[in-house]
Amino acid sequence: MLFTKGVRANKQNFELSKLKEACDEAVKSYDFSKEIEFKFSGFEGEICADFDLLDLVFSNFIFNAIDAIEENDEESGILSIKHTLNNENHEFEISDSGVKID
Repeated sequence: MLFTKGVRANKQNFELSKLKEACDEAVKSYDFSKEIEFKFSGFEGEICADFDLLDLVFSNFIFNAIDAIEENDEESGILSIKHTLNNENHEFEISDSGVKID
């Protein structure tokens, strides 16, 4: 949606550990009441991307997952973000134990 408003990706090389730190900061900045286990794995190496846009996207994933876990009947939950490099393609697998999307 941002691209339709004239926002362009500002790709630069950065360490994936910086993105993991941003994910950790997103978790710290959000209020939630349940015990949630956060698993961020594979954030090693370098990527050429727009850090600010990725930070925005991952923060939204994290906030939505926390909200879904809060809506679940369980007393606790899990949010997992896993990075892998597959044939020079960066892949991120995101899952949570929150309520399912209708």
